[in-house]
Amino acid sequence: MALTQAAKESIWLQAALSDLRASKHQGEVTNIHVDNEGPIALAKNPEFHARTKHIDIQYDFISQHIDNQNIVLTYCPTADMTADIFTKALPQPAFRKPRRSLGLIPLSQSQSAKSSTNEARQDDFRTAAGVDTNHP
Repeated sequence: MALTQAAKESIWLQAALSDLRASKHQGEVTNIHVDNEGPIALAKNPEFHARTKHIDIQYDFISQHIDNQNIVLTYCPTADMTADIFTKALPQPAFRKPRRSLGLIPLSQSQSAKSSTNEARQDDFRTAAGVDTNHP
């Protein structure tokens, strides 16, 4: 179950940050964004549900850490889930939003930026070497 794995990783990261004395960042790893309201409801309300018998122990683990305030579960609609870019094949319009959220640019823009940067470096080198830049 993904939520249990995310909770374990969050708790591990909190311990690692504590060991590194970077406690100001612990709040960033405490909040777990979930795009399904079912697991959130089940973790917050540990009533026995016949269909969840096989995952009761995992939800008990999550409920315990919610009660201890080690983790916080927050609903995040699928459309706003930035991590989907890494886990799903998305159509191009749905791909653009998480790409922008991560600060990534399309490869075509990257290539044009590289070529203009390389041209500027070559001009700088020619000028520093005393080469006349008016002649190709």
